[in-house]
Amino acid sequence: MSIGLAFFSQSCFVRLVRIKTLTNMKTLFINLYSFSELSKGSQNKAFNNHLEFLNSLQNTCNEFENLTRSDVIDSIEMNDYLFFADGEIAPCTTYTGKHRKSGITELNLQGEIYTIK
Repeated sequence: MSIGLAFFSQSCFVRLVRIKTLTNMKTLFINLYSFSELSKGSQNKAFNNHLEFLNSLQNTCNEFENLTRSDVIDSIEMNDYLFFADGEIAPCTTYTGKHRKSGITELNLQGEIYTIK
């Protein structure tokens, strides 16, 4: 089975294609969004989830004490997190540095890994 994936522009429109045979092709469309592209309600959900995450790090790092709203949003945007429309973070891994997959972002959906190009 081969898998293809396409990544389009800022809105992170993802097209996942699984091909079993030439005559039996299924396509799954998933929209992923940057923080700024989310609705206000979804931004609030993403913000609150990320603030909770950063607060959980306070025991190990004093850097995350007394965070402002701007600090949390900057953290989200600096990390280029991608979200589903409802504000839930998409389970993506972006490889950097000298890693053999450096420059690649992978999306993990129900145990299947898809490369976002």
